[in-house]
Amino acid sequence: MAEGLTGRVLGLASIGWILFLVAIAVSFAKPKISAVAAILAAISGLPLYLAFAMPLLFNRIFQGGAPAEKWYWYFAGSPTAFLGLVTLIAMILIAARELSRPETDTASRNLNS
Repeated sequence: MAEGLTGRVLGLASIGWILFLVAIAVSFAKPKISAVAAILAAISGLPLYLAFAMPLLFNRIFQGGAPAEKWYWYFAGSPTAFLGLVTLIAMILIAARELSRPETDTASRNLNS
C-alpha cells in the first residue's frame, strides 16, 4: 500500500468498497447488518470524496494547512465529487433510518391478518 496520507485514504476507500458489497449481498436477508455495513462503507469513503470535493478543507483537517482567506474557497473542488459526497451522506441517513426501525416479527404479522 502507498505511504502517507493519500495511501491511507485510498486504503479506506478500498475497505469501503468491500463493505458496500457486503451491504448489497446481505440487504434482503439481514437488513440491520446491511445498514451497519452501509454506514461503515460510507464513512470510510468520506475522506476520499472530501479530498476531491473540498481540497482546502481536506488539507486543513487532515494535514494542518493554513486556513482559507474566504469561506467559499473551501468548496472550490470537483462538482462531481461534491455530488458523491452528498450521495454518501444520503446513504448514511437512509441506513440510520433502517437501524432506527423497530424489529417486526413476520410470523405474528401473518397470523393477525
